Amino acid sequence: MPVRHWILLALPLLLPALLFAFTGPIAQPLDYHAFADQRPLGMLPNAVDVLSNLAFVLVGLMGLWWARGRSALDAQLFAVSMLLTGLGSAWYHLVPDNASLLWDRLPMALAFAVLIVHTLGRGFAPGLADALRRPLIWLAPLTVLYWSLSEALGQGDLRPYLLLQLYPILALTLWLLTKRLPPRWWWLGMRWRNSLSWGMRGCGR
Repeated sequence: MPVRHWILLALPLLLPALLFAFTGPIAQPLDYHAFADQRPLGMLPNAVDVLSNLAFVLVGLMGLWWARGRSALDAQLFAVSMLLTGLGSAWYHLVPDNASLLWDRLPMALAFAVLIVHTLGRGFAPGLADALRRPLIWLAPLTVLYWSLSEALGQGDLRPYLLLQLYPILALTLWLLTKRLPPRWWWLGMRWRNSLSWGMRGCGR
């Protein structure tokens, strides 16, 4: 892969690197969970936020239906991540605390990893995408598990998970500016990211 491509991959890491270099551990603020809609519906608490996650479940099921019988691994993984995000987020909003938030963030981390790999594979480094797919799919959930364990030990640290979220945003923006991807894949990648962002804002991530 040309040197300029390696530079495009490395540059988006600069801001997250500064986050690690100049800040200490970042704990999860407890008032974060106040975002959950507390209006009940019958015996269902936080009903609006819980039920809104049916959209993630529906999108995940539709994605799996579309990808059946196709050699579209990234699409299958992304559909699975959407399905699990819907289930995990519904559980979180039923009982909003750090313990249930773990099950919300684990599948979202998988979605971020798939987005990075898919963008690389469709853009300029399919070989690198193939090499990174399995490590990233394992590493992404570990950033969430690290946060959860650090909270349990009394020294919560969100930085690895924040890095996982920051990198796709910065990388996609940079790659878009340099036009290293065909336009239709930029559109798809940005729609994926925007959909995730919209869902996280709507569900109080």
